Amino acid sequence: MSKPFFVPSEVYEKRITQCKSCEYYQSLLGNCKICGCFMKIKARISQQHCPKYFWKMHDFGYDPQELTKDLPQDLIDEVRKIYPDIKTGKAKDQATKRKMIELYNIIYGGQYNTTTNCSGCLNTCFKGISKIYHYYEEL
Repeated sequence: MSKPFFVPSEVYEKRITQCKSCEYYQSLLGNCKICGCFMKIKARISQQHCPKYFWKMHDFGYDPQELTKDLPQDLIDEVRKIYPDIKTGKAKDQATKRKMIELYNIIYGGQYNTTTNCSGCLNTCFKGISKIYHYYEEL
């Protein structure tokens, strides 16, 4: 399934309206107090979500979690290899954090910068990798 980089205008308007009514929105700069992102940009990108999940990346018909099935074995092996170093929700070191983000981007088609410190972005990557790990461990 081809996924657009930007959300449709009506989805953006819903997202940014939600942001502007949120207690964590800083109107002076237009950024979020939780993740620090500039919401006028983040709300336009399909692969992004609100750190409090007031809006999600799949709120316009695209569910990236569907991409976890039938992964190539080498990616499954990489997920299994990295998971013990991230299973607490925090990567053991910077190299592991970068690897987790790279792996997430490959599997889900994400656009996350490997040097990000955005808690919402890192949480999305962790949840995505964790979901894959648990899915394939149960098979």
